[in-house]
Amino acid sequence: MGVILEVIAVTVEDALAAERGGADRLELIANFLEGGTTPSPGLVRSVKQAVSIPVNVMIRPHGGGFVYCSAEVDAMIYDAALVRQAGADGIVVGALRPDGTIDTETVARVLDAARLPATFHRAFDTLPETTMPEALKTLADMPRIERVLTSGGRDSAYEGREIIAQMVSQQIISIMPGKGVGHDNIKDLVLETGVREVHVGTAVRRWNKPTCPVCEEKVRRLKQILEEVSAIRDAQHS
Repeated sequence: MGVILEVIAVTVEDALAAERGGADRLELIANFLEGGTTPSPGLVRSVKQAVSIPVNVMIRPHGGGFVYCSAEVDAMIYDAALVRQAGADGIVVGALRPDGTIDTETVARVLDAARLPATFHRAFDTLPETTMPEALKTLADMPRIERVLTSGGRDSAYEGREIIAQMVSQQIISIMPGKGVGHDNIKDLVLETGVREVHVGTAVRRWNKPTCPVCEEKVRRLKQILEEVSAIRDAQHS
């Protein structure tokens, strides 16, 4: 089984370049510099019309934190329904309570509105490391949540690879490393953690800048590395 490559897209052009380069899935967002917010339903629809690979859509009303007031939760619920109607294949969501624990009620309400598979995003990385194993169990028990996007609570997924490997070893939900994943570390990251999907952003953009467009060739090189990793895994298990 190959390693799934998910690429962040903010425009139709990003989506097309990522698909041509071999991306397996897109995370569609607005406001890359703020860590991603909800894109417009119109953009979701346009991207879905342009590409054939799955498109997961960020549901986040603003940057700067993951604790939401009731009005913001209402907006997330409404947005979740709208992106489903626009053709999204899945959503990317996360919410925390003021005490820093996972806001399961808010997440469940958004999931109910979307009625789509979901990724719990890097709000997870703000949790204390000691609570992460139990938090994974909580998320695994929530219908529709299929994976957790995480850097292991570190500044980059590669720095957090030991923690990510521990999460993978729990074997209860898919773990997708993200943040700082690039051509120089993706091979070791995947082999050392055992993950089956990875998430990339600036590493596949021109000049490695979030404000620049996705580079098809950079995506292609990453995909080639992942194919090499899959071959190594197959050889190890043959």
